[in-house]
Amino acid sequence: TVGTKLSVTSAPALPFATRTLPTLSTCYDRCRQGPIWAGRKGASAVRCVFAPIFEEKLERSMSGVCFALLCADRIITEDNGKKGLIGVFSGFHFPRFPSIPTHWFIYAGLANLRGEAKFSMNLVHDETQTVLLSLGGELKVHEQQDNDIEVVVPVVNLVFPRPGTHTLVLNVGGIPYASRILRVTDANAVPQ
Repeated sequence: TVGTKLSVTSAPALPFATRTLPTLSTCYDRCRQGPIWAGRKGASAVRCVFAPIFEEKLERSMSGVCFALLCADRIITEDNGKKGLIGVFSGFHFPRFPSIPTHWFIYAGLANLRGEAKFSMNLVHDETQTVLLSLGGELKVHEQQDNDIEVVVPVVNLVFPRPGTHTLVLNVGGIPYASRILRVTDANAVPQ
């Protein structure tokens, strides 16, 4: 919930660079071939940390990939159904804190989905692990419809109490699909 802190003490070490989450299809392909995969060329085989998750959830997962996770000032839908993202950004610059930006949007584009699953998006301040935004819903893709889904979320009255790096994470079916960094800076800070 908003205002709570995430605890990652029980999470296993990730086999990839910090803040880089694999796509579901990457892990799906690896785990479908078996829970063992080679980390680097010439490295010994290691067990994928997501293997236990996939062993339990693979059949229930939607499969697919996230092709976009973006923040924008405005999102419009044209007459032909295409989305137009206006003012795509990767951070905020405020003169004082706490600060509340004008309304903005989060866009997630998901492709090659099937079935149904719950999704969630969390925006977390990296230093304090405080959850600033937590939302979710359900995705359903029927066999006779296009398997691409666009999720548009309006964000209003979100308070940024302090500057810092924030991570926006999209989870589908309890599995991380994508993440992005949102930098919030102090306009009065002296450059170093």
